Amino acid sequence: MNFSQLEDGAAINVSPSVLVDFKFGNKRRNRPSKDYDQIKASIEAQGILQNLVTRPHPEDDTKLELLAGYGRKDIAIDLALVEVPVKVLMVDDREAYLIHMAENIHRTDLSTVDLAMAAQEYNTMFAGDREAVAKEINKPLKQVNELLELMKCSEKVLKAVEDGNNKFSFAHALALAPFSHKAQEKLLDIVLTQGWTVKELKLQLGSKQTPIKSAKFDTAECNACPHNTYHQMGLLDDVSTEAKCSKISCFREKTQEWVNGLKATAEERFGKVLFLSESAQKDRNTVTVEQVGEEQFTNGCSSCEKRVVIMSDAAGSEGEISESQCIDKICFGKCSAMIGKATEEAMSDPTVVAIAKKDPEKAKKLAKSKAVKTSKGQEVGSMSNVAEDAHKELLRQAAAGFFANDKMLSGAMMLAATAQATGFKGNAKHKLKSGFDDLILDAYLNMDMPTMQGLMLEAIAHGLKNSERMNHSSSVSLLLNLLKAKGAETAKRVAVDAWKPTEQTLKHYTTPQLIQLAKDAKLDEAMNAKEKGSFAKLTKGKKADLAQGIIEADHDYSEFAPSWYLAHVKPK
Repeated sequence: MNFSQLEDGAAINVSPSVLVDFKFGNKRRNRPSKDYDQIKASIEAQGILQNLVTRPHPEDDTKLELLAGYGRKDIAIDLALVEVPVKVLMVDDREAYLIHMAENIHRTDLSTVDLAMAAQEYNTMFAGDREAVAKEINKPLKQVNELLELMKCSEKVLKAVEDGNNKFSFAHALALAPFSHKAQEKLLDIVLTQGWTVKELKLQLGSKQTPIKSAKFDTAECNACPHNTYHQMGLLDDVSTEAKCSKISCFREKTQEWVNGLKATAEERFGKVLFLSESAQKDRNTVTVEQVGEEQFTNGCSSCEKRVVIMSDAAGSEGEISESQCIDKICFGKCSAMIGKATEEAMSDPTVVAIAKKDPEKAKKLAKSKAVKTSKGQEVGSMSNVAEDAHKELLRQAAAGFFANDKMLSGAMMLAATAQATGFKGNAKHKLKSGFDDLILDAYLNMDMPTMQGLMLEAIAHGLKNSERMNHSSSVSLLLNLLKAKGAETAKRVAVDAWKPTEQTLKHYTTPQLIQLAKDAKLDEAMNAKEKGSFAKLTKGKKADLAQGIIEADHDYSEFAPSWYLAHVKPK
C-alpha cells in the first residue's frame, strides 16, 4: 500500500511489520515490567483501543513512521497480532517531531526520569525558555527547575530513582545533584546501605568540607570567614594544613553566582548560552562548515538563534564551553542532507572519477571538499520568538499599507466573510476553498470582481435558507501570503522600505546576528575603508555599543534588510 496517497488523519488497520521507528527516536527511557504486563493483559482481552500515531515514511511509501504508541506496537508483536489501528498524518519532519514529543509526554506511565529528559529536550528546543517548557509539559516552573537539576545526576543515580527503591527518592537525587558524579555515586551507595533519609543525607552533605583552593570564584572574602578551617588549624588534632570551607551551601552558592556571571559575559559575545544540565548531547549537534557547507554556515547558521553555546555547570568543570551547537535537529538534518547530496553529485566530476580509480578514499574526500565549497545554502537562520514577532508585525503594517486601497482584495475578503458566515461552498463552476485565508487568496488571484459579486449574492441566498456560521482568521499569514503573491520584487521592495536599523529593531538581535547584518550590508567594508580595523574594534565591545555603531554609521541602508527578515516574504 502507498500510504502517502491517504488523506490526512486517515484511520486504518495495518500490520505491525510496516511500522518503522521515528528517526528522532522514542522518548521512553524504559518501561516498568508491571505496567507493561497490565497493558498487555488489557490489550489481549480488549484489543488496542487507541490508535497508534504515524506518518508515511519519507523514503518508503510502503512503510509508516511511528510517532506515538511504541508500547502498543511492542505488545502487538509480543501477542502476534495481525493488525493494529493507526492514524496516518501527512506532516513534515518538524510537525512530526513536535507531535512525537507531545504524544509521548502526556502518557500516564511516564517516569520521573523520563519527564526530566523530556523537560531537558523541550528546554533545548525552546533555547532555555523554562516558562515555555512548563507550559508545554503542564508542570509548575518550580518542578521544571527541579527536573532540570535532576539531569546533573550520574546515570547510576538516575537508575536508582527509576528503580523506585523506597530507600532512595527523587529528593535524595536532588540533594546529590550539585556534586561530582564520583561523589554522587559514593554517597548513593552509603544511602542505600545505611538507609539515610533525605534529612539525614542533607545533614551529612552540610558537614562536608571542600578545599578552598578548588574554588572558581574570588576567595578574598573567605579569608576572614569563620567557616574557613584555616582559623581552626592547631586548635584540634587535625594535622591537615589545607584550608577548607566547612559551609558547603555557601561554597556552592558562590560557585553558582560565578558561573551565572560567566554565562552573562558569554551571552554578550556568543548570543544564547545554555547550561550543560539544560541540554543533552542527543538533542543538539555541533555545526561546522564541513557539515553544512560554506554558504549555509555563513549566510544561515552564523546568525541563527538556534546556534548556541553550551556551558558546563557540572561540579569540577564549571564554566567550560562548547561552541557552535545547533539545537534545531530538523534544520540540521536538512543542511547535512544538502551536503550529502552535493557530495554524491561531486563524485561524478571527471577529476574525482579519475582519482577514484586509483584511490577511492581520496576521491571521497575531494568530493566532500568540493561539496562544502559549492553546496548552496537553503535554510535561513531562525530568530528568537521576540524577534520573529517583531519582524511579522513590521511586515504586517507594511503589507496593510500596501493593500489598503486594493479593491480586488476588498472584494475577496467580503466574499470570504460572506461564504464563511453562511456556510456557502460555491457552485458547479467555482468551488470555494474551505479555509478563510485560502478562500481570499484564491479569489484574489483567480477571480474578477463580477465573479466575486455574483458568488456573494449566491452566498447570501444560501444563508437565508441555512443557519449562520462565523469564522475568524489571523491577518499576519494572510497579508504575508498576499504580499508574496504580488511577486518577489514587489514583496521585497515593500519589506525593505519598512525595515530600518533603529534601536527598537536591533535590540531583538544577538551579537553574532548584528555582526552578520553589518557584513551583509557591507558596513564592515565601508568602516574599514575609512579606518583600517575599525569594524573589528566595534565588534569586540558590548552588544549595545555594536548596535549603536550600526545605527550611527554614515551608511546607506535604503536598499538593505536582513536575509532572515526577508525570508518571510520570499516565495517558496
